[in-house]
Amino acid sequence: MPRVCQGRPNTDGGSPRTVTIRSMDDHQQDDPDRLVRLPEAARLLTVSLSTLRRWTHAGLVPHVRIGQQYRYQLRVIERIRQEGLPLD
Repeated sequence: MPRVCQGRPNTDGGSPRTVTIRSMDDHQQDDPDRLVRLPEAARLLTVSLSTLRRWTHAGLVPHVRIGQQYRYQLRVIERIRQEGLPLD
């Protein structure tokens, strides 16, 4: 949800300016290439963390590994939500 901040009054003595600030999360929600962490991906898929880890280790869910953490592309998570897990 956007936050609203009150600025300084205008120099002409009018009312304060209202500035709407979008948080980074609001912006990133629209980006299908955004990488999400394992807990968020599991929440979006409505599965447990251990289930998503098991699918990841089995090679069923494409992922990126950054250090010891797994990240998932939001577009992939959305596709799995809509079409189901590919069981090739």
